[in-house]
Amino acid sequence: MTLEPRQLDEEEAQRFGVAPGWWGVDEIGTPVIGPHPSREGALVGIAKSGRTDSETEPARRSPPPGQGSGK
Repeated sequence: MTLEPRQLDEEEAQRFGVAPGWWGVDEIGTPVIGPHPSREGALVGIAKSGRTDSETEPARRSPPPGQGSGK
């Protein structure tokens, strides 16, 4: 699962039952990690969770199974 940063306003946060702020959201927009005070904070939280996408830390992504093992 990859996460991306997204700011949830009061109304949207209430719909999800979470506090407003910047969140790491999954592919369908569900808040997973947060809230954070800024977009940068959300990016750091996403990076620390290990669930990054190409915008956050592409170098930390694992290669697809069967690739990159050197065999």
